[in-house]
Amino acid sequence: VYLLSEQRTSKRVLLKVNNDAIIHGQAYVQGFTELRGKIYGSLYTDKFYLKTPSSIYENHVLNGEINYAKRSDLYVASDMLDHGNQRKVIKWIY
Repeated sequence: VYLLSEQRTSKRVLLKVNNDAIIHGQAYVQGFTELRGKIYGSLYTDKFYLKTPSSIYENHVLNGEINYAKRSDLYVASDMLDHGNQRKVIKWIY
């Protein structure tokens, strides 16, 4: 899932993952994410968003789950977030 915004205005994009929804893979959101469901993989977002009947909260998650370990072994990540081909070993551990 990729949600990109051409303009950085007060009206930003929103990814809403409902209670019964599951995303398998990667989500990149240039805006807000309301996470009540599950993401089996990774999430990149600017801010979390939570709207309840009584209020609106920033950077709160209610009953949501992000679990990288549950992603499929067959999943191959996208190169859309790749910032070049400079790959190197950060540190060898012996």
